[in-house]
Amino acid sequence: MTLETSKKLLKITGILFVISSIISIGFGAFMTYSGVFAAINMPEVKDHPDYQLVTGFFLVAGIAFIISGIIHMLQGIFSVKAAKDSKYGKKAYTFSILGLITTILAAVSTLFAKNNTTSTYIGLVGGLILGVVVLLAAKKVKEDYKA
Repeated sequence: MTLETSKKLLKITGILFVISSIISIGFGAFMTYSGVFAAINMPEVKDHPDYQLVTGFFLVAGIAFIISGIIHMLQGIFSVKAAKDSKYGKKAYTFSILGLITTILAAVSTLFAKNNTTSTYIGLVGGLILGVVVLLAAKKVKEDYKA
């Protein structure tokens, strides 16, 4: 992969990461709000263990979506900056590693879920491949700045 190709890839994926992370953060905030709302305003949640489990799931999943969204947003921002100026290559590379880790964690948790379909597995593999390709592109830009 050439430096020019790496920078183009970082620019395109960076923009996509920023857009998708805004959606992820919004969805996570909604899930967290829903869990808190249910815990406070629904008396049956306090009495029923199954409702407590679901409420806890909403809280944990919502916070996980928010954290993942923030990491991917920073990855996107630094990817776009690295596409313009190689001095941001190290930060893009660092957040590419963190983004790939969060993608792997999401993939593992999805694999333990029930009722996975073929499209689920295709999406997981596609996300992991994209994460690795972005990581390699960021590494190329990072190495350019050292030179």
